[in-house]
Amino acid sequence: MTDTAKADLKRELGDGLPVLDELSNADAADILDLFQAARKTEQKQLMAAIDETIDALPWMFRGTARKIIVGKK
Repeated sequence: MTDTAKADLKRELGDGLPVLDELSNADAADILDLFQAARKTEQKQLMAAIDETIDALPWMFRGTARKIIVGKK
């Protein structure tokens, strides 16, 4: 738990949520951890879906498609 948990959560979610001021630092830290974990999970799942889609293409298009979509590999 940090004193900046509220500030970090506001930065992540946007400052337009007045309810964030009502949270304790411990609650803000917990929500921030959950939000960041969800974002990581979402990113991993998105990359897996992209890879699955690209792998379904004919092999000669895969490299170009990957460069267009993700910019690497």
